[in-house]
Amino acid sequence: MCDLAKLVIKRFPENRNMQLVCLRTAAYFACSRCKKTKKAKLFAVVADDWNRLLCNGCYEEVLSQRPEEPVEDAVPRAWLGAVVSVQDAEKDNLVMGVPFGNQSLVWEDFKAAVIEGDVVCEFASPPESFEHSNGRAGYALIRDGVPVKCIVTMP
Repeated sequence: MCDLAKLVIKRFPENRNMQLVCLRTAAYFACSRCKKTKKAKLFAVVADDWNRLLCNGCYEEVLSQRPEEPVEDAVPRAWLGAVVSVQDAEKDNLVMGVPFGNQSLVWEDFKAAVIEGDVVCEFASPPESFEHSNGRAGYALIRDGVPVKCIVTMP
């Protein structure tokens, strides 16, 4: 656990896999979504991972988005491939040292949606769809066997 965790004086109820915490004193931290260095007493911890902190602005923005709804129409189960870890997906999609490059905010939203029991799978449309220039590939967040969120890496 990082040093910031030792400064927590109040924990708020968890909301969408995020928990607001209040520190004894304002401290500097890096927001894992907007990538800015912030100084605050109040911020969110994602999935109890102290390497994934959100500033108030990003926390509110994530909460303002509609909760995940199934995206089965966008990613049929037949397209699903191997289960991958978040870390491996990031390693495989580094663009100039940034996971998912210009889609990094989309990726951070994807990661913030992951809750216990979820899995991340690779997906790809059938090979013939790529021959006709309408194939897609990427990663899908699977909850209770149903794709609920995706990030497209190959349109």
